[in-house]
Amino acid sequence: FIREYKIDTVLIQGSVMNPGTYKVNRGTTLSELIKSAGGYESSAYPFGGYLENKKALEINKVSKERLYDAFITNIITNGMSSSSQDTNSGQLLLQLKESKSTGRIIAEFDLNIIKNDPSEDTILEDGDRLLIPQMTQQVFIQGEVGNTGAIRYVPNETIDYYVNKSGGYLKSADQDNIFIIHPNGETENLNTNTRLSFIMSDSDKKLIYPGSIIFIPQKTNFASS
Repeated sequence: FIREYKIDTVLIQGSVMNPGTYKVNRGTTLSELIKSAGGYESSAYPFGGYLENKKALEINKVSKERLYDAFITNIITNGMSSSSQDTNSGQLLLQLKESKSTGRIIAEFDLNIIKNDPSEDTILEDGDRLLIPQMTQQVFIQGEVGNTGAIRYVPNETIDYYVNKSGGYLKSADQDNIFIIHPNGETENLNTNTRLSFIMSDSDKKLIYPGSIIFIPQKTNFASS
């Protein structure tokens, strides 16, 4: 009887001491790979760590195609009642079709957290790719503001600070639905048009990190003159 050892191939890039492609035993965890790669560089930003998985990528591609087909079917079945609805639906379809599918898996990259709670560690699979970015000093703001782009991160500042630095809200901005995309891939919808809006106003400081993306969407019923 000859024991078989299954070997996976994973790629780690970015701010680790020894980036590259590694052959690892089946069942190797994210923290074990990072240690094998020599650990993080001093400039590493683990909170923005990115884990891409082939299976997740395929699932996301299929899901996007099904959502697109369902949207088309709904439009054909129900029709449109106004030209503004036609325009809004057309924009949504275009954004959906052009959006890039990703295989990102939300994972914990903080080695201290994993050490204290091993259940936070992620078992890697064959073909996985890890990217550890460098620490950034920027917050990115997109959507319905005067000037989209990057604003230098200032600790403890609110969303309004970054919006004002970007020229303020446009008339078309939907201020009741603001999206914050965290560096680790998690997304928060700050819906201020709810009974819990007072809680959101107290907690918005905690939601902005270096590398955060603030997205201000357009009002769905907005029609430009």
